[in-house]
Amino acid sequence: MKRPKIVTIGVYGFDETGFFEALRSAGVDVFCDIRARRGVRGSTYAFANSVRLQARLAEMGVRYLHRKDLAPTQAVRDRQAEADRASNRSLCSLRRTGLCWRLLWNGTRAILFDVLHLW
Repeated sequence: MKRPKIVTIGVYGFDETGFFEALRSAGVDVFCDIRARRGVRGSTYAFANSVRLQARLAEMGVRYLHRKDLAPTQAVRDRQAEADRASNRSLCSLRRTGLCWRLLWNGTRAILFDVLHLW
C-alpha cells in the first residue's frame, strides 16, 4: 500500500503565481490549512487570506480543509519566537535553518507519511 504524501508550504517567499504553481506541480488534491488565523497581513500575500485562497483552490479542483486543531500550539509558537529573537529575525520566515514548527511536527508524525517541503 502506498503511503500518503504530505506536502508542506508556507506563503512567505512565494508570489501568487509561484505558490499555486508549486501546489499544482506537487499534485496537491487536498489543501489542509492548519493556521490558527487564516489571514496574512499586507497586500503582497493577500492571495493566502482564507476567502481568496479557498476560491483559487476551488478553481484548481483542490479540496480545502481548515483544521485549526492541527495548528502549532502557543508553546511551539513561543519557542519559535525565542529562536527568532536569538537569531535576530524580525520577520516570520519559513525558510529557517533552526527550530521550526514544521520540523517539530515532522518529528512526531513523519513516520506515518512521506513529507515534501515546497519552501
